[in-house]
Formats: sequence, structure tokens, C-alpha cells
Amino acid sequence: MSDNYARLFSTNQPGREGQSNTSQPGREEQSNTSSQPDSRGNGHSTVSTHETVGSGGSYLGGRIEFEPRVTDHLDSLITEFREGRNTKANIIFDAHNFINSIGGSSPDAQKFAFGEFISTIDSVEILADSARRRGERAQHGLENAGENSPTRAEPAAAEAVNDAIDQLVSKIGSKRGGSQVPTDADAGSGREDDVENRDSGKRRKLSSSDLPWHSQEILARQDGRSSCQATQTLLYTYERDPAWVRRQIIISGVAPSTIPPGEWDSIFRGTAVNLDAVFSSVHHVLPPKEDVGRVGSTEIRFSNPEPSKRIRTSSDWTTAWDDVSEATTIAFPHRARELKEYGSYIRSEFSAKLPISHPKIILFDIAIRNFVGGGQRYLLTDYHLFSRFHSAIIAPDGVESAGTSGTKSTSGLRYRSTGKRISGNKTEVCHRFNDAGRSCPNSPTSCRYLHACKSCGSTGHGQRECVQGRHDSRGSS
Repeated sequence: MSDNYARLFSTNQPGREGQSNTSQPGREEQSNTSSQPDSRGNGHSTVSTHETVGSGGSYLGGRIEFEPRVTDHLDSLITEFREGRNTKANIIFDAHNFINSIGGSSPDAQKFAFGEFISTIDSVEILADSARRRGERAQHGLENAGENSPTRAEPAAAEAVNDAIDQLVSKIGSKRGGSQVPTDADAGSGREDDVENRDSGKRRKLSSSDLPWHSQEILARQDGRSSCQATQTLLYTYERDPAWVRRQIIISGVAPSTIPPGEWDSIFRGTAVNLDAVFSSVHHVLPPKEDVGRVGSTEIRFSNPEPSKRIRTSSDWTTAWDDVSEATTIAFPHRARELKEYGSYIRSEFSAKLPISHPKIILFDIAIRNFVGGGQRYLLTDYHLFSRFHSAIIAPDGVESAGTSGTKSTSGLRYRSTGKRISGNKTEVCHRFNDAGRSCPNSPTSCRYLHACKSCGSTGHGQRECVQGRHDSRGSS
């Protein structure tokens, strides 16, 4: 801290004996002024606190029932403490002896006067410490910005001291009127009603208690499962500074390298991870392409570019899921068993279906993970909640089943379509692949039509080679 700051705050840190009270010309008058409402109601007038002692604007005047000489003496002790000319212990000792020496007063009146004196001393000490801390923050910011403009430190420090004096005068006046005005000490102890910010035009920060669902959330936490409660606690922790948390996990030596930064954000915010983005990062030979937009000279970068690869098979899904499961376990260790069981569940779905239906399983997984999110309310192992997704996506008559590739229509084994492509998916079976005596010159990937059996729907053979189809024809004849 510079010499100017040291001299300025040495006169506003009570209880520091032997410190210099000297300051630059005009500094003492500036630091000993307080803003009080103008009687005409059109602004604030600057009044010296030295002049108010004993003239109706004292610290204790009107609060204790003693003659003016008593309040004047106690006010002078408070002033000595505020200006750093005496320690807190000496001031309290002198005040105690002085109050006990007052004749003609009851013990209750003496106790009340001493209590008011102690309360005022504590308020002065708290506000002086707050001013000192604000000055240190201002000085720290100036030092980081550079040393090219050292003269800016003094106005910032003077403003901090004036703010502290304004708070002190406001608090004393509010106590006379029977109301309480919160101070910095109140804010530090957790009080939310920041009157200081309201007076200065600043917007008060919202807290969870301001939200209409706060009481319902408390009840849900009490009745919720331990895993969901632990997830919510960690999500609130990561929410304080998600960018810092993401940087820490990326530079750590425990995180899988295949998780893009944008997907780490999804994990720490409790949303579903894009497996396509993770799968694209597994074997990429080029850095992910960033979407960049420009407005004039301003360049806007989108952090989540379009994935270069898509998950199409069960092996693709397993590759991406293993990395996502590992990354999620690092952020939420209590979910390790849940993630392992869910991976086994989806793999069993893949093994129970023909490869032609695997795109449906992939969509089924996406729907489940979007529904569960980060596990704040539901778990990936709540299989009984996923029946509607199974009916909509995997069932032949589901509302989402027509949008997946390789699916058969509801008419049965032999189906015909219009031959048109829906969202780039093959909807008609290749006749040359199925007819006897003919063969399709195209590969399954390059052919415009689906290389699948018309009889059983399998992709490994055509109708001429289908044993199930011949068995059905013999049984129906």
C-alpha cells in the first residue's frame, strides 16, 4: 500500500496506538465530513463531525438520559477512538469509570448508557475496518492496472472513507428514530436487505429465498433421494464459477481428453452431453471446426460446433459412452454405479435388437438422457419412467419410429413405400438385392435403397436366401 493510503487509513483504523495522524492539507476535513440530508430536501450538505459533538448531532445525544456534559464527554471519547488517538480498551475503561462516577443516576440508567456507548464503539470499529478493506481493494486494482496514474489512488481512498462516515451517521440517526439500517457487517453476517445498495442505485443480488419455488424446493430436498441431493449440492458449487471449474478440470491430469470443453459445461450445469461431439473427438485428426460469425469488426465464436461424426452403431455408442461415464464420475463420484448400470442397460437393448433397429436405440438413449439431465430429480436407472420413450421410439407404431433409418412400417414383413427419402433415410427395400437371379451392383452404403430381406427384415441376406420366408410360405400353403 502506498504512503498516501497508509496515512489516510491510519486515522480511520481505531485502536492503533502510536500511528501518525498527519495527512495532506485538506485531507482531515474531507475524511471527517459526513453527508446528512439538507433541511430543504434538495440534496446533501457537508457537516463536520467535530462540530456536531455536543450540539444536537452527537453520537449519544438523545439516546441516554443524562445532562449534556455527560454526553459531550462520551462523544469526545468516541471521537478519540475513531481518529485513532486512543485504543479501544482505554476508551472503554475511561467510559466505565466516568459513568460510574456520575451522581444521582440509577444503576439501570448507567448500564443502559454504557451499553449504548459500547454499541457505538463497535459500529465505528466495523465501519472503519470496512473502509480499510475497500481501500485495499481499490489500491490492488490500481496496482494491477499499472503505475501510470498514481494520483487516482487518493480520490478512491477518500471516497471509501466518506462512505464509511456516511454509514456511521445514517446508523446513528436511524437508532434515534427506532429503526435499524444494515451495515457492511450485517451483509457479512448474511443479511440480504442491502439498503446501502438501494440508496446508491445499485441492484441487490437475488437469493434463492426470493424465488417463488424456494419452499417447494426445500421440501423436495428433504423428501428426495440421497444421490439427487448430492448432485444438487455439487451443481450449486459448480454454478458459482463454471468457467473456472472447466479450466481446472481441463488442465488436470484425471480428465479424459476426448471430452470437448463445451460438453464439460453441460456436465457442470446438469444437462445432457452430446455423444456425437464426444465421438467426433475420439479419433479426430484435425481440431474441431469453430463456427465464427462477424458483426462489423466484432467476431463471435460459438463454443459448440457441429459434430463431424454421428453415432450410428452400438460400438460407436459404447466408445463415446465410456468416456462420458468416466468424465461424469469425476464431477459426480456418487453416480459411478448408476452410470455403469445404465451403460449395461443400453448395451442389452442393442443386443436384443437387429442392427436395423439400432438407430432407434440411439434415439431412445438420447431421449432418456435429456429427460434425466444431470440427475437432479431422476436417475438413469429409473427404468420404469422410460416406458413412454420406448413406446414412442422403439415400438413399430410409435410416433417417433417413422423418423429412424432402417425401420419397417406397420404393415408387417413385406412393406412398400413411396420410394421418397424422409430426412435422408432409406425407406424402400432394394428389389435387385432380394429377387432371385439378380444382384445389386451397389454396396449397402452406396445403394439408394435398403439392402434388407423382404421376408424377415434382416440385413444379412436377401429374400431368395431367407429360410424364415420359405418356412412361412410352406406353412401357409
